[in-house]
Amino acid sequence: MTIKFDRITAPQRRLLQRRLLQRRLLQRRLLQRQSLRGQPDRRCGLSLLELLAAVAIMGVIAMAVFPRITDSARTANDGSCQLRKGVIEVQVGLWRREQGRWPMTDLSDIGASVLYFPEGVPSCPVDGTRYTIDAVTGRVNGHRH
Repeated sequence: MTIKFDRITAPQRRLLQRRLLQRRLLQRRLLQRQSLRGQPDRRCGLSLLELLAAVAIMGVIAMAVFPRITDSARTANDGSCQLRKGVIEVQVGLWRREQGRWPMTDLSDIGASVLYFPEGVPSCPVDGTRYTIDAVTGRVNGHRH
């Protein structure tokens, strides 16, 4: 269908021009949307292969980090054991100064007094055993981690 513009009135001509302009703008918008999306049939998301690769990489990282975490925990427990041994030896020295004798080797008498160990005699954080002392020197026995 062809339109002869010489027989169209001015208001009709403006209406047609406006509709042509709107159609061209709509076509431009559609083209812009398609160019922003890329290919219209492309799916978003991860494939199974990409997911497996990501899980494998995370596994390798975990294998590298996990031993360091456990080693640092072990080192911290060893340091805590040495610190507790030192506290016990200091308290045993105070007991000897005040009482004139070493406490019992299982620390039952010094552990009963809240003056020396208000929270009770500490136990080893590494293996959970109770500390004992040498009856002659007053030093804590064993616990070399």
